[in-house]
Amino acid sequence: MTSDEFLKEYEELRNKIRDLRADIKSVNAKKETLYKKKESISNEIKNLLNETRELKKNRNSLTNKVKDEKKLRDKENLRVRELRDKINVIKDKNRELLSKNNIKGDPSKLLESIEALELKLETEPMSFDKEKKVMSKIKELK
Repeated sequence: MTSDEFLKEYEELRNKIRDLRADIKSVNAKKETLYKKKESISNEIKNLLNETRELKKNRNSLTNKVKDEKKLRDKENLRVRELRDKINVIKDKNRELLSKNNIKGDPSKLLESIEALELKLETEPMSFDKEKKVMSKIKELK
């Protein structure tokens, strides 16, 4: 091998080395870019996981509150049903007493009428016949 050939081969190898170093530099730059992108995505995933954990805690807390409120609602509904049943029993007894005693109309209105007639009897001057009629009306209402 002659010195010219040797120099030529040396130059070719040197150029290849230079090209390979440039390729390595380029690949390293791409590698760094991709590594930074991977780190960024990893951080984003960590943040999203933390946010998800917090949201799940919040959801669980709200779910427990809803359960408690439903229990309270059920208790109150039971109480309302019991009170409604008591009211119905009282209404039935009232109707039974009204029919048994042959009372027509609202007893409170009858009482008001009686009181009004008694007041009229006590405060207004009237003839004996009119007074008798008012007294008989009061007896009838009672």
